[in-house]
Amino acid sequence: MTSRQLLSLFSAFLILGLLVSAGKPPTISERVAGAILPHHLLVEGYLEAFYQHLREQIPGVTRIILISPNHFNYGYFKIRTTDGVFLNSELFPSTPPLDMAVIRAVTDSSPLSIENTDFTKEHGVMVHLPFIAEHFPEASVVPIILKEGTSEAQLDMLASALIPYRDDHTLVLGSIDFTHYEAEAVALTNDARTIQWLERLSSSWPLKSDVSLETLRSLAQTTNSNPASLGVAMDSSESLYLVSKILEGQNALHFNLWKRTSSASFTGVDRAELNTSHLFGTFSQ
Repeated sequence: MTSRQLLSLFSAFLILGLLVSAGKPPTISERVAGAILPHHLLVEGYLEAFYQHLREQIPGVTRIILISPNHFNYGYFKIRTTDGVFLNSELFPSTPPLDMAVIRAVTDSSPLSIENTDFTKEHGVMVHLPFIAEHFPEASVVPIILKEGTSEAQLDMLASALIPYRDDHTLVLGSIDFTHYEAEAVALTNDARTIQWLERLSSSWPLKSDVSLETLRSLAQTTNSNPASLGVAMDSSESLYLVSKILEGQNALHFNLWKRTSSASFTGVDRAELNTSHLFGTFSQ
C-alpha cells in the first residue's frame, strides 16, 4: 500500500470517528444559537435540509446575523454591510428584509461600514437569502462580509457591538466553505482537525478560550506540504473567529456536527483542483 493510500485510509477512519454522532439534534436542555454552513450550491439539497433542521431546532427566529468572507475583496472597507437597496427587487426576489435598526447601531459603534458597491457579487451572502426567506419568513438579516487580513482587534470590537443583539430569537450564521483545492485524503485530514477544534470549544469554557484569530489562521493552513499548492483548510478564518466570539459571549459554543461533505465525495471525482469541502453544524448553549 502506498503512502498516499495509507493517508487516505487513516483520514477516512479519523473522520468516520468524528461523524459517528453527527446529525444528532441538541438535547432538550440546549438551545441552538448559531451555525456554520457552506455557500457552495453543489450541495443545495443539503443546504435545504439543514435549514429545515435549523428551523426545527430554533423556532421563532426574528433576526439572523449572517457572516461571510468577502471573497474577492470588493470595496474599500475591511468590514462591510449594506443598506439593502438591492433587496426585494426584480433582480433579487424572495429575499428577507434587513434589520436596519441593528445595522445603524452597530455601524455607529464598531468598524462595520455600510458600503453597497458590488455587495450583490458576494455569493457567501446572496446564496443564503432565499433559504432564509423560505425557512425563517419572520426574520430580518444583518449581513456582514469580511476581507482577508481583517485584524483581531477590529473583529473583537464588532463582536462586542453585536453581542447585545444576540437574544433567544437571533441566529448567528457563518457562511464558510472549508478545504479548497486538495485531494479528498488531505481534505479529510484538514476537516477532522477543524472539527476537533470546534468540539473542544465547549470543553474549554469558561476556564479558558481557544478562540484566537492566530489559532484559526494556523488551522486554515492545509496539511499539504506542497509549497506551490493553493489549498486552504477554510476560506475565512475571520468569519469563523467572529462567529465564535459572538457565541462565546453568550456561552453558546457547544458544537454539534450535522454533516461533512465535499465535491469529491458528492460527485465521485477526486481531483484536487475541483474539490471543496463543507461542514454543517450548530452551536448551542
